Amino acid sequence: MMEGLKMADTELMVYIHPSKCGNVFNAVCRELSSLLFQFVPLFSSKYDETLDGVLLAFDFTMKSKGAKVLAGLNPYFGVKVESSLLLFNPKPNNLVEGKAVKLFMLQTSNNFLES
Repeated sequence: MMEGLKMADTELMVYIHPSKCGNVFNAVCRELSSLLFQFVPLFSSKYDETLDGVLLAFDFTMKSKGAKVLAGLNPYFGVKVESSLLLFNPKPNNLVEGKAVKLFMLQTSNNFLES
């Protein structure tokens, strides 16, 4: 695997709003997708380690059909998922190389942007 990339297998608890309980799989997928390309410090209860890095990709399976309702005023319920995460987490002194895939120039005229 390339330097700076890390695969992590972990168990996560994903919290879903009850309005999304009609399709829990899609709701979990949407919640995890909201973390893509963001720095995510996650704690893996499976391996008792902190996984930090930029989330590039994920794959998950739901552990059970049951869910845990949060106590209090929050109506959310938690769903346990087993996930494989691809994280970008380069270490100091790592060389990171890349290639631009698409370039475009914005031109301004009369305060309007054209692409």
